[in-house]
Amino acid sequence: MSDVLVIDANPSIRKMLCAGLTGFGFSVLEADSYAEAQTRLEAGDVPRVAIVDFLRNNDTSQGFLTLLRDTPAYQSIKVIIATVNSLTTEEQNALGVDAVMVKPVDLSQLVKAVYLFHRPERKS
Repeated sequence: MSDVLVIDANPSIRKMLCAGLTGFGFSVLEADSYAEAQTRLEAGDVPRVAIVDFLRNNDTSQGFLTLLRDTPAYQSIKVIIATVNSLTTEEQNALGVDAVMVKPVDLSQLVKAVYLFHRPERKS
């Protein structure tokens, strides 16, 4: 089981987030699409935290968040969305997400948010 799954279509952003989180000791998987992320989940690699690139008014974004919220095997995943627009508390609650980060994402703030939900195991 991985600590974090990073989903973002932009390879530069995805690689930066993955490298940063790995540097803080998290085991990280990446996906460039919701479909790839769903394939990883269905294969049994269910992370503790998912960082999801969220596009407002996008049915695919909404559908993926619904999948996470409504599938019993995925309900334990803490979801942090990264979006270009801030969301109201009501919107965040309606989406069923645990945290919202506005792009450009500040890596130190992201690490703090992930730490709230999961601490990586220390390697001896």
